[in-house]
Amino acid sequence: MGPNRSPSPGSIDDVRRRLVLWCERSESGLARVEFSSEGARRRVVAGLREDLAARGIPLHEITLQAVAEPSALATDLLARLATLAPGVVSIDGFAGALPLDSAQLREALYRFNLKREPLGEQPQRQIWWLPPHLAEDFIRVVPDLDSWFLVKLQLSEIAEITGVVEVAEVGAGDRLGTRERGAMDTRLDPAELRALAAATIERLQRGRQQGLTQAEAQDLLWRALGFLRQGGLEQEASLLAARFPDLRNEILARAGVAKRPANLPFASLGTLFKGRDAALEELAASLGAVPTSATAVVARVINGIGGVGKTRLALEYAWQRGEDYSARLFVGAESPAALQRNLAALCHASVLDLPEQHETDQGGQYDAVRAWLCGHPGWLLIVDNVDSEDAAAAAEALLPQLAGGHVVLGSRLANWRGGLALPALDVLAREAAADFLLERSRERRRPLANDTALARQLADELGGLALALEQAAAYIAQRRLNFAEYLDEWQSQRAKVLAWYDARLMSYPKSVAVTWQTSFDRLGEPARRLLQRLAWLAPEPIPESLLAVALPEDAGEARAPADAPADSLAALRELESYSLVRRASDAPSFTIHRLLQEVSRRRHDDAAPATAALRAALAWVDAAFVGDPGDVRHWPRLDPLAPHALAVARYADAAGIADPTARLLNGLGVLLWAKARYAEAEPLLRRALAIDEASFGDAHPEVAIRLNNLAALLQATNRLAEAEPLLRRALAIDEASFGDAHPRVAIGLNNLAQLLQDTKRLAEAEPLMRRALAIDEASFGDAHPNVAIRLNNLALLLQATNRLAEADPLLRRALAIDEASFGDAHPNVAIRLNNLALLLQATNRLAEAEPLLRRALAIDEASFGDAHPRVAIDLNNLAHLLQATNRLTEAEPLMRRALAIDEASLGDAHPNVARDLNNLARLLQDTNRQVEAEPLLRRARRIVVASLGGEHPNAQIVEANTFALLQAMGRSDDEIADCLARDLGARGDGDA
Repeated sequence: MGPNRSPSPGSIDDVRRRLVLWCERSESGLARVEFSSEGARRRVVAGLREDLAARGIPLHEITLQAVAEPSALATDLLARLATLAPGVVSIDGFAGALPLDSAQLREALYRFNLKREPLGEQPQRQIWWLPPHLAEDFIRVVPDLDSWFLVKLQLSEIAEITGVVEVAEVGAGDRLGTRERGAMDTRLDPAELRALAAATIERLQRGRQQGLTQAEAQDLLWRALGFLRQGGLEQEASLLAARFPDLRNEILARAGVAKRPANLPFASLGTLFKGRDAALEELAASLGAVPTSATAVVARVINGIGGVGKTRLALEYAWQRGEDYSARLFVGAESPAALQRNLAALCHASVLDLPEQHETDQGGQYDAVRAWLCGHPGWLLIVDNVDSEDAAAAAEALLPQLAGGHVVLGSRLANWRGGLALPALDVLAREAAADFLLERSRERRRPLANDTALARQLADELGGLALALEQAAAYIAQRRLNFAEYLDEWQSQRAKVLAWYDARLMSYPKSVAVTWQTSFDRLGEPARRLLQRLAWLAPEPIPESLLAVALPEDAGEARAPADAPADSLAALRELESYSLVRRASDAPSFTIHRLLQEVSRRRHDDAAPATAALRAALAWVDAAFVGDPGDVRHWPRLDPLAPHALAVARYADAAGIADPTARLLNGLGVLLWAKARYAEAEPLLRRALAIDEASFGDAHPEVAIRLNNLAALLQATNRLAEAEPLLRRALAIDEASFGDAHPRVAIGLNNLAQLLQDTKRLAEAEPLMRRALAIDEASFGDAHPNVAIRLNNLALLLQATNRLAEADPLLRRALAIDEASFGDAHPNVAIRLNNLALLLQATNRLAEAEPLLRRALAIDEASFGDAHPRVAIDLNNLAHLLQATNRLTEAEPLMRRALAIDEASLGDAHPNVARDLNNLARLLQDTNRQVEAEPLLRRARRIVVASLGGEHPNAQIVEANTFALLQAMGRSDDEIADCLARDLGARGDGDA
């Protein structure tokens, strides 16, 4: 026989042998055994019983239980030891007895530390069994923990556990007993239930089931949490969730403490959801198991023609798998901007309820939602209407930024990168479609004996398209028809339907056209004309205020008395009754399905009726899109119209309709320019220019207007060399069209002069400004408001060339003209007051300047309200004067108010916001608050570089200010360079 081998370190036999040796050689003291397997621990204890009994050494066993005051747990243990005779004491149950709340846990461990001397003086040999995570917690609170114990062992062997019942007994510390076998008795007391839940979650979290399947472990966990709910232990469940954050949502939901976040827009169809079992199974199988950790997302695309039921399939999957996901979220992605906006909106109280819901920065909310998704595995995200290439690119770019969930995308696009797209969703089979029609219309349909056969016939005619089936059933129910009557109605229109149907152009089954045509022909004439116009708008919410706009006299379609705005609401209600539009319940707006719009646009073989409807829609929206798009006061009316103006203008442009297409594109461009969305504005302004050049020739006055607007955008984005020839060309056109002395020429001279001033060619700019002034004085007289504008601009140039004495009377004269023209309280007067006050400030006449600035502020607050960007300018100017007179505590709230106004009015990324941030940061520096100033300046720099470009003078100023601040804070040049580079890099990532 070979020699006896020693048991391997950490094995059951090794730990048993070492403990027996210690028990034989010691009379008292503490031993610590860290273990990962409860089964292994129990086998060691069983062996100890035998070994110690053979040696005549008593073995006592204590399983700790939670007490009302966790900090008293050490005292309770000491009292129990005092009742025992000398011998060996095995102590377990620490995980179930110690509190889960981190603060209470620290307090309990601290109390153990205070009692360590009395515990060590007891006449027994104590064996403490500690799970590794608890030993780590103990060491954090008691760094010299090792000095407590004479023996420190690791039990690393894993022993099998035979089943769920045994695990339950182990988790409860052998307190269940035989009466509980076969079933978990809900009569357990709260402490037992709490310990059971803690032990079970511990085993599940650490993945050491060893003989216990995942399904069995989860079943046990959910039973234990069910007991917590039955016992009213919601607080305990919350503490468990805090202890195990990766299972937080599931624990809270199962325990009934918190609902799982969900914002699914429609309820389940229930039994009305027909014929999609195979598609549901395929979707579920392709997504796989719900993630339990922050693994890469699994995404699938449901694609198919519009109206086939992509959205419904995704929603029914979400409803049927609701118990499996920690959150079920839904967003629309009609565009990259819509995807980001809708994802950001998930942070609101009704969905994820994140702290960032109160922020005004959409980017911050978007980042918070992404962080939540990455930190809370087990979610489902439905991304719907990914129907354009740029939206698809944005959705694909989003996927690697997420972790721990499933993403289901709905799209009409067929081409996706490998592995994403499921087979295209097909129409419903005949029987499923017929069953849907029968059930959907049952309550209001007049029945016939052969309903089943007629439903199959109608399903065939409708081609099984989900949207067509829904519309047909709704129509039948609304009209209280039977299937035969419905079939008779559309069959009488069949020739007409087939006459305009073109599969190549429409890419839809004929049944869609049939269903739409049947409903359309039931409409009254006003509702029909309204629907034709709506077909050319964007698939976005349409403001009901548009219905109040009368169709212009020269609109493309024939007008009728019923086209009056008063009847438009009745027409809308008629469309709603046939499910052709959906009115919002929370806003005065409505939507029309994009499928209906496409069918409507293509319903005529002859292009003339479609063109007439397009011209009518174009004229209608143009008539509504009125007001100054550069004035923030008009934005509440123009913003909801903007997507529809853009859609109809693009359709009109493609159809070769020049007027009023160019005007509408120009207005949209100016609106976007005013919002500092220059990249979106520029192509619209360029297209408006191109249309007018093609329509009127290169030398028309309308072309000059377009050139001036485009040049202004180029100036705003610091492309002065590109702007200058456009301004010179516009001036030449107006001079040729109106002569050298026309007011339009004065406008051109003024614009060119301001560009020359921006490029430091002041000597060249001055004669142009003087000429513009002379033209307006000759045209309007010495006291006209246009003359005040020219005087003001010339004075600013004189001020820039340090001719302050010459500038002063011009500014005073401009002020007098506007006061005489508009009265003392007009916004134009506020502009003149501000400029004069700034000159006075530059000449150190601060006491004279201050009342002018305060008066300007009062005028603008009375004219525009407290929250207008013009008020923000006034606040900034007054704050600068207060800063110059060392009244910093008065200046600061004005600057903060100006910043808040511009953020609310213009958005978080507007250059004016960067200006406000820069001003406030400089004031904070003056009051020695560099740490508070730093994030403001860095944010200002990100904004101005993103909107104007890094070479813009304003960007250079902010960068210099940021560099100086960081330098003053002790940063090295290399550290500053890295910091500035990271700022812009982070901004780029967010935008992507």
